Amino acid sequence: MTNNKGFPFPNTNATPPKRKKSGYEAAVFCVFVLASLAIAIEGILLSPAYSLEALQRSMGAEDLLAGLSRGRQALVGSLWFPPLPTVVLAIGASFPLISVEKATCVLIAAAAGLLLCRCLNGLWREEGINPLVRAAGGVAILLLPAVFISIRTGQSTALYLASVAGGMCFLVKWLSTAQLRALAYAGLLLSLSPIIRFQGIFIASGAALIVFIAILLKKPEKGLMEGSALIFATPIVYMLLLWLGGNWLILGNPFFPFRGLLRFFRIEQQGLAGQVLGDSREWITLALVTLIATAPVLHGFIHKKAGTALKTCTFALIIAGATAFAHFSLKPPEVERPDEELAQIMSELEDRHDNTSFIVTGYEGYEFTAHAGTDIENVWVHVMHLESAKLEKILEDFRGRQIYLIVNAKDNTSGWINLGFEWVQPRIQMVEQLLFVERIDQWIVFEVFCPETNSFQKRT
Repeated sequence: MTNNKGFPFPNTNATPPKRKKSGYEAAVFCVFVLASLAIAIEGILLSPAYSLEALQRSMGAEDLLAGLSRGRQALVGSLWFPPLPTVVLAIGASFPLISVEKATCVLIAAAAGLLLCRCLNGLWREEGINPLVRAAGGVAILLLPAVFISIRTGQSTALYLASVAGGMCFLVKWLSTAQLRALAYAGLLLSLSPIIRFQGIFIASGAALIVFIAILLKKPEKGLMEGSALIFATPIVYMLLLWLGGNWLILGNPFFPFRGLLRFFRIEQQGLAGQVLGDSREWITLALVTLIATAPVLHGFIHKKAGTALKTCTFALIIAGATAFAHFSLKPPEVERPDEELAQIMSELEDRHDNTSFIVTGYEGYEFTAHAGTDIENVWVHVMHLESAKLEKILEDFRGRQIYLIVNAKDNTSGWINLGFEWVQPRIQMVEQLLFVERIDQWIVFEVFCPETNSFQKRT
């Protein structure tokens, strides 16, 4: 049914035709399950090499489940660590026989890859694509370098790709059929992308622009225009407000994660765009996954009279071309791993400074506490955001001990965010309270001002 302006209305009373489930569909799903599990098992058992993100996420989830304020701050307080992967990890750990471990991050990434393949398979099936080609398309996505490495090392890339590629595929479906159900799925999936990777804000904004332009060009009735806009925009706005609200309630500032960007805009003239947007290889991978995901829908939209055989052949060629390009033109993305030399640095610092406690901050502090183990004597004190009040409390709790602060020397956007400084006083106070001691590798050691003697403690 169409209105007088040619805009197709979805028939809300009609139910989609039921498709008989055949053994082919079960076989395709089994292929996706086996491929995802094979990558996860290889990453957990055969050659475990977890990413730094998996370490930091798992330890942050442990603090969150333990009810620590540090865990709540880690959940919402960083632009580079949006909350959804940590929430999923914490929820997964609430199930029996599952604990908060780095391996759980691998399983979550594998589940994200499986859900992406399952979602896209349903859309491809509606376009009449052959089951064998659909199975090849899903496996090709799982074997793309960025996706494969994300699953086997426990990164959030697979979850991010699932939200973006799935959302874009449903968006293309809505553009071709005007099904409100497809628009709702697109809005829901794309609303998750900013709280997985903050770069998803750019993608969700671009998709919203496409939706609004399409609505204006179709010129539907007013009620349908407003309803379509609300269906798509509501989940995106809700998720962003939820993140900002969490920062407001926990950290007292809804825009707390953006604090480092303002500083960097002032001091950095070049390279900011690259640091904010992230690894270009992941963007290219995202484009390839979206191309593979939306190809059948786009082909059916452009060539409405094309037969399924032609569509299947075209899709197979796109799969082969995109996969070949990814494997031969894109190097596997670099994965940050826990610093194996950090334990030696920590041991060296403990040997040089007796009767000492070291303050480590931000998400990088989890690296130190992971190497410290139980840390019975509280030699390594981890705080997420170092305020003056917290520093005074540490000095009070560890009265009689020398206190040192460990700072990463790298100066880039993510480094500043992960550092975790949030001083109430002007920044000049930070310099006055710290005395440079030494530098070991990329770590700088400062001695902290002692209020008891109104001076720096004598170093041993």
